[in-house]
Amino acid sequence: MALGGCAGKVSVAQNPTWDATAPTSSEKPAAVDLPTGCEQQNVMSLCQTYDVSGGMAVQTNVTVYAETGNPNANTESTTCEKLANNTEGFAFGGPQDGMLAGQSTQLYFSAPDYKGPGQYPAGGAYIGEFQKDNGGSATFEVKPDGSGVVTISGLQSHAGDKIDGTIKWTCVEAKK
Repeated sequence: MALGGCAGKVSVAQNPTWDATAPTSSEKPAAVDLPTGCEQQNVMSLCQTYDVSGGMAVQTNVTVYAETGNPNANTESTTCEKLANNTEGFAFGGPQDGMLAGQSTQLYFSAPDYKGPGQYPAGGAYIGEFQKDNGGSATFEVKPDGSGVVTISGLQSHAGDKIDGTIKWTCVEAKK
């Protein structure tokens, strides 16, 4: 079921949640133990845990790619520390297959004023029909190791439904 348009409440299948604890080293591990829904990639990635409620309920884990203002930044040599300390912006979209907990969902969150670890207001923020432009807010917090959280407060659909919650992530180094 696509989440476009301005439908009422949507419930998305739930997977077990996990504690998104950041790695303690910037070395590239040969393999990492990740929760269901996350996989180590050939480039640095984010293992995200969604805990969103309201007009759309999402509790799942996914792997996504982070972006900076530099389109060449996410290469095999990019580390979580380099991502966290970049000064060109911070953003992420949805999973590569466009699926979030079994649902086709477009999403994007960005902090265009990002200049390194800290807290930033989101410049762009949407999950499906719930968009910052319709009302509400989203805030980024990124730690020096590349882990972080986006806190969503009252993102609205065209119909006025709202969502609240968090998207927490652990930065996962690339496969060796």
